[in-house]
Amino acid sequence: MRRCITAAVGIVLLFAASIAASDVSEPNAMLSSTHEAVTATPTPSTTPSTPEVQTLAGSKADYPGRLRVYVVEPTSRWDAADGRPYHEAFFSWAIDQDINIPDGEILTLSSTWNSYDEGFYSILETNIAAVAALFDDAYTTENAYPYPGYNYPFRAHAVDATARAAAGEIGQNEVTGTYTHTVFVEEATATWCGYCPDVRDWLGALHRNAGYNFEFVALVDDSCDFAAYRLSSNTINGLNVGAFPTCYVDGGTELVVGAAGQSAIASALNAAGSRAVPDLDMLIKTEYIATNTIQVTVAIGNGVPANTAPGTPSIVSGVTEAVEGTEYDFEALSIDPEANTMEYRFDFSDGTITDWIGPFADGENGLASHAWSTTGTTYVRVLARDFWGIETTWSVPYAVEVIPSTCCRGDSRGNVDGSLDFQVTMSDLTVLIDHLFISLSPLDCVDEGNLDGDILGEVTMSDLTVLIDHLFISLNPLPPCQ
Repeated sequence: MRRCITAAVGIVLLFAASIAASDVSEPNAMLSSTHEAVTATPTPSTTPSTPEVQTLAGSKADYPGRLRVYVVEPTSRWDAADGRPYHEAFFSWAIDQDINIPDGEILTLSSTWNSYDEGFYSILETNIAAVAALFDDAYTTENAYPYPGYNYPFRAHAVDATARAAAGEIGQNEVTGTYTHTVFVEEATATWCGYCPDVRDWLGALHRNAGYNFEFVALVDDSCDFAAYRLSSNTINGLNVGAFPTCYVDGGTELVVGAAGQSAIASALNAAGSRAVPDLDMLIKTEYIATNTIQVTVAIGNGVPANTAPGTPSIVSGVTEAVEGTEYDFEALSIDPEANTMEYRFDFSDGTITDWIGPFADGENGLASHAWSTTGTTYVRVLARDFWGIETTWSVPYAVEVIPSTCCRGDSRGNVDGSLDFQVTMSDLTVLIDHLFISLSPLDCVDEGNLDGDILGEVTMSDLTVLIDHLFISLNPLPPCQ
């Protein structure tokens, strides 16, 4: 099991005046149990340095980077030091790979994530989400320091796009207000850290404030080994945490060390959010597809939208004349620019509007069946939506004339073959003979075959005799439909 690790060395508390902020009276940083204890204290005048950021103002060059999709539990199974659960606690990555998106193209990646495969017990459909973060391949600062004044360097790779989706949702990287993108925060924390609950609460409060455009994940160092791995110095991509709590904002382009206050986090968010970023559009969709299993799909457009609206659908197959009470198939098609799967919704103009039907592969017709209970002119319309939930407008109405049922609706009985002109011909004689002597198949309308007026309504040889007499001998009219 890779899920949990246990701190096996002593915990060192350090009161670090270097991270003081106006809204805390005695700020501190708590050192990770996996790091060497610090014996010196920075001077009060020392403040966390801000790494120099290299901006890419709307470049449409090919984009090399690393896509990480963090699977999180919004209300965590792990409690912080105050006995209350973490928010957005990180399990592991659904996707963690290098990518390259050519200029003007869209990259789409999909992955299935199962909690048991990753070493965790069951998850709830109502309490699971995924956060996608796109890290620039070029590091903005080779030697950033999460704990200024001490030797814990790491490479800060800027995050240029972020999107989050809980199960059953679709999320998007957003440009809002002064924010050029959705900012990403990795909250370095541990259950033994007495000051970490403050940061948890501040992040939660800021996240609920629409003025701050960001998503965050809690990397609980002593409860999840994937979090510990991300925070370690044992990998080139490790954050090399020096103190708990620490907020790595946009990959560490901005840092908030210790319980420096909600205002310090807000300032870091605003600074990261105003950073110039490449022209990237990101979408994420999370689907709960089986017990303890989600499927996560991410689409990223480099200089182009990650998705555009499908074309208005049209009815491509269906009758224009329908018999009352008889079910008919109708097919519709919409063309999607990105060749996404499609779903369709049919309106049969009698109060019946279907649920979304599908998905259907790109170019595959959507199919629905319907029977009308009243006669007259009616219409069929269809709506389409693509994989990312973008809906079209309704199609042009497709006219259908609903005519009366063929069961004893003509001037006389005998139309046992169900012809829409209600005429009695050799075809009806053939059907009646087949019913009585060959296949014994039931008639669609017994009333049409009851030609001798039998009060029980049974169809027998007597009815066959009447039909033969009508067609070939006396030509007497058949009994009327009643």
